[in-house]
Amino acid sequence: SGTHVLLKRLRHLSAFLLCSGVSLYCNWIPTEVNPADAPSRRYKFDSTLGFPGEGPGRRFLQTASKKPATREKYKRAVQLFLDWLHASGESPETLPELDEVLSEYFHDVYYVNGGRGRSHANCVLHGIQMLCPTMKGHFHTSALALKGWERLVPSVPHPPLTYDLAVVVAARMAMAGSWSGGVGALLAFDCYLRVGELCNIRRCDVAMVDDPRLGAGVQGVHIRLADTKTGSNQSVEVRSPVVRELLRQLLNRVPEGRDQFLFPSTSQFRRCFKQACSYLGLSPAYVPHSLRRMTTSVA
Repeated sequence: SGTHVLLKRLRHLSAFLLCSGVSLYCNWIPTEVNPADAPSRRYKFDSTLGFPGEGPGRRFLQTASKKPATREKYKRAVQLFLDWLHASGESPETLPELDEVLSEYFHDVYYVNGGRGRSHANCVLHGIQMLCPTMKGHFHTSALALKGWERLVPSVPHPPLTYDLAVVVAARMAMAGSWSGGVGALLAFDCYLRVGELCNIRRCDVAMVDDPRLGAGVQGVHIRLADTKTGSNQSVEVRSPVVRELLRQLLNRVPEGRDQFLFPSTSQFRRCFKQACSYLGLSPAYVPHSLRRMTTSVA
């Protein structure tokens, strides 16, 4: 089990079964077919959702508070922590003990990775709080360790790209065979787009001039961002005339289809961007996020 509290009980049960020779058979019974459960329920029950602590959909509302990618990242981090607990023989039984052990784990990650890995440690802490919300606010020692880690190894911000450098990088990406990636680099620079927001733009998300979806009085080219860090269904205007024209040409090149992606995948875009920077002799500290840290305005 990925839950430490349940895992502890399962270990005790497994030890008893091994020493006694008893075989345990378990079966989950849907609540709606359990005759002893119906009188205690006021509303109709759906086993696909479940009441808190029951059925396959337990705590589905709490789980839905995080994006799927975030949930998976947190769960992987917590699983690595649980594996470390098992390998080190630690078995904390109280929250203060768990806090101390978690702090020891952070120190271990720090030493093993030479000061790197703080993002993983943050994911472990947030993952535990996601899986067990009642534990939030009880990890004082671990939180203090993370604060000290940040002071010893401060985050290094990525340098911003100027407009001239962004144009050169985009041109190199196009010359290297990724014309759509080059257009994407300029679009990300002009609209302050994150790489995930850029690479998830579909054909149907672009509204060119005179698009009936824009309504009367709305001019220019607008892009719908289906999923962003600040919310869903956001929009941004493409301000640069050059980028608007390149985007129009890109739409003419992309195969018909509302759901057709306009730009490469995030991994492909990152790889092409880094290759362009390397070819041009730019600092390896430049990343796609540097495109949205503009220091000069676009004429």
